[in-house]
Amino acid sequence: MTPPADAPTRRRQGSFLHDFFPAALLLVIGLTALLGASLSGDGRSGQYLVIGAPWSGHGRMIDVIRHADGGLAGVGGFGNIAIASSQRSDFAARARRAGAWLALPSPRIAGCFGLQSEAHP
Repeated sequence: MTPPADAPTRRRQGSFLHDFFPAALLLVIGLTALLGASLSGDGRSGQYLVIGAPWSGHGRMIDVIRHADGGLAGVGGFGNIAIASSQRSDFAARARRAGAWLALPSPRIAGCFGLQSEAHP
């Protein structure tokens, strides 16, 4: 016996995940590619994104950059993110030895990592 044409159909259990998986996979691949393209650079600009431990503050990040023979170009919205400038080709390795978790050449100059300033009347 076949159900009437207007009868609601039951969805298979797990079909939501089955339908959602390709979209989620494309999202992850796309965001990874976008991040890689945004942060890939050869360091010729002299700008580096430096990320420290989550509990690091701006003072600690300044120390890391200073010990790696770089200069502070900007700070991030979080204390553990900073933009450094250096003409040393080995700056990223020196920053990691000085305590940075990650140091990547960044083609952007300060970009969207700068602190937002508030206007005071």
